[in-house]
Amino acid sequence: MPQYFHYTSGTTTLMQQLLTDYPTRSLQLATLPGQQRQAVLELTKEPAVFKTPISYQVWGQSTNAQLRGVVRLEVFKLSPEQRKVWLATVQSLLASPVAGCWGIWWLQDLQDASNVAVMTAWPDETSLQAWQQSSAHQNLATFNDHVAKNMDQLYYHQDFQLN
Repeated sequence: MPQYFHYTSGTTTLMQQLLTDYPTRSLQLATLPGQQRQAVLELTKEPAVFKTPISYQVWGQSTNAQLRGVVRLEVFKLSPEQRKVWLATVQSLLASPVAGCWGIWWLQDLQDASNVAVMTAWPDETSLQAWQQSSAHQNLATFNDHVAKNMDQLYYHQDFQLN
């Protein structure tokens, strides 16, 4: 059975209500750094319970991956040719332990299969910043097209601080 990563964001009141409404689900409350909103995240084998979810199918993960701490989601819109090279890069990340990392996941957007993502979990912001300076992350960052001319070249990231 496939595994999914779902999240949604909103006011603290709405996110707290989700936790109350679905006590048997593995929902986790997160802060969105620098924003007044919060998010609820879930790794599950079930469909999303949110009205407006952002959902991904998990295609791979590192051994003993744990969704906790500071979580970074990096999303790439790739052509089929780029995706082949990107996949080899991600598979090498999944196969080799990354110092200080609590988990790495390879994801595919359920709404648009050309959107793929890497999600990582870290004990703190300092560890995430060290990862961003590493050669392993630099290999991944080569797929960031910060000079995108249109939405077909989209790259973005979202950080979450799990409470």
